[in-house]
Amino acid sequence: FERQVTLQKDLAAKCRATNASVLPHVTTRNTARDMDVIRGALGEKKISYFGYSYGTYLGTVYTQMFPGR
Repeated sequence: FERQVTLQKDLAAKCRATNASVLPHVTTRNTARDMDVIRGALGEKKISYFGYSYGTYLGTVYTQMFPGR
């Protein structure tokens, strides 16, 4: 477990070092907005979505932001 914690901290630090200006925009709500833009670009009235793990949370956020879609 401790090894994984160290690896994940190192990965996060590298990501922050190379993408610091983008990270504030990488959010669940922005991802949900992106999903809705894709839905609209495809001309679909509703999204068909199956989420697992974090994806279930993302699906919940999408549903809260865009009910009925």
